Amino acid sequence: LCTTTSTTPQPVTVTNCGVSNTLASAPTRAITMNQGATEFLLAMGLEDSMVGTAYLDDAIWPKHAAAYATIPVLSSSYPNETHIMAQNPDFIVASYSSAFRAQYTTSSGKVRGIFTDETIGPCSGDG
Repeated sequence: LCTTTSTTPQPVTVTNCGVSNTLASAPTRAITMNQGATEFLLAMGLEDSMVGTAYLDDAIWPKHAAAYATIPVLSSSYPNETHIMAQNPDFIVASYSSAFRAQYTTSSGKVRGIFTDETIGPCSGDG
């Protein structure tokens, strides 16, 4: 996901929610879940590493508009888990934790949240 030489050698192990994942190389199939994350990656020139974006809630900065136009928009809000995983992402980034909320059912019977234990699992450790 990085376009410049990194001083951090690969592989890198990251632990989140008590689960360790080792990245052998920089991600190449990123999905951004909201506008802040999208513009952050675009500002770093990473549009060629992005396979999807979502939740644009304002006009994209004009200087990033051409790059943004090359990225598939998965949803006008948060895309569902099936659609996200169909893109085969190796990195998902968001500006807000709500983008990673587990699915739950409200008292009125509406299903909210995105991810299930099948793909993400419960967060039971630090993270």
